[in-house]
Amino acid sequence: MRRFLKLTLTCSLFTVFSSLNALVVEKDALDRSNLFSINFPGEGRDIVLHQNRISSISIHDYVTSVLRVKEIVLDSMGASTVRIYHARPLTEEELAGQFGSAARQAGGATNPVAARGEQATTEAARMIAEARQRTTGSRGGSLNLADTIVVKDYPATTHARSIEYRISDEAELLALYSALRNHWTSAEDPEADPPEGDEEPERLRLGGTQFTVER
Repeated sequence: MRRFLKLTLTCSLFTVFSSLNALVVEKDALDRSNLFSINFPGEGRDIVLHQNRISSISIHDYVTSVLRVKEIVLDSMGASTVRIYHARPLTEEELAGQFGSAARQAGGATNPVAARGEQATTEAARMIAEARQRTTGSRGGSLNLADTIVVKDYPATTHARSIEYRISDEAELLALYSALRNHWTSAEDPEADPPEGDEEPERLRLGGTQFTVER
């Protein structure tokens, strides 16, 4: 009875924690124990992968011409790479700083061409900021209409042999990366009962697990 109550309380706390972070992780949710899935908001946005085909899991940041991106990359032994990312428009200050620095390196005020380029970049940043404000209101933030739309920015970034998903919440992206990494590396299951005697601690595994992104 005590064990049942403990498991019930643990499951309840896990559900509350997952709800707060908007990421839901369900163990043994798939019939095939060698497969795992990641589900995204909206119809027809999910992927099923083989746990033994994953060769690396990583996360990194980069900047395109107008976006700041944080991206999870799942490399597989097959022909495709899975990319899951959060992106937001660069702020006016970030744009001005990024391209203004490049212009100064090209000669700055002593180079009239570079000076005109810096002025044009500043003006473009102002226009983007105004467009963002019209779209999202005075608070700024990500463009609502494009929160989960994948951006193809050729040729600045490569999309060859990539399966891409975009999610709207950066905190949820970080939670997803942490969960995927812990399951892939077989980290000790924090929800399991402590081992007794010579028992091995119960460990997480990708196989059979379903990760559901809610934002």
